[in-house]
Amino acid sequence: MWASVSTAGSKDGSNSVTGYSAILLDDDINVMCFVTIKRVEAGDSLWYYGCNFCHEEVHLLERRYKCVNPKCLKSSPYAEKRYRIMVIAHDKTEAVSVVLSDRAIKRLVDSSK
Repeated sequence: MWASVSTAGSKDGSNSVTGYSAILLDDDINVMCFVTIKRVEAGDSLWYYGCNFCHEEVHLLERRYKCVNPKCLKSSPYAEKRYRIMVIAHDKTEAVSVVLSDRAIKRLVDSSK
């Protein structure tokens, strides 16, 4: 899970975001990296409908949105659109595919203004 995202810098002429840093949290692994986002993968949808309680994906069932998270499973008459974008990011050593969540994307966009 990506716990935090921030940028330091601005967009350059190559349409990449510089100064992107993120912290990856796992039970056994803590990683902090400083990378450049080079491109957005244009495959799946850039957004999804998210649960109003836990922010996981929901499915429309019988005119209600039902959460797919087994720990939540709540339903609601409406759901919010949330961003989920896959990007290719790299540093001097390697490139990696990263899925940015709604909160990370909003922070990234706000800090690049």
